[in-house]
Amino acid sequence: MRIIFIAINSMTIYYMGTKGLTSWYNYGINLDYDAEADAFPHYYLYVVAAVFALILHAKWSVYGIFQAFSWWLEALAILPQLYMIAKFNDV
Repeated sequence: MRIIFIAINSMTIYYMGTKGLTSWYNYGINLDYDAEADAFPHYYLYVVAAVFALILHAKWSVYGIFQAFSWWLEALAILPQLYMIAKFNDV
């Protein structure tokens, strides 16, 4: 279950940094996406979450590391959104 949660959370970060779901459908869900304005390096979030998970975890086990990784990734997933809000000053 934790692996599924990590995969879905990773997909969320990936889709925030790419064109989203528009390539899956003939019609665009994300028609107003501007790739030039979205310059947040979202791949670094995986590295930061992995480092934090290895340093700060509740239990030294595979499950404990994955749980800490998913918590950190979920906490860091808001950063691309905050970056876009701050960049355009549109709250």
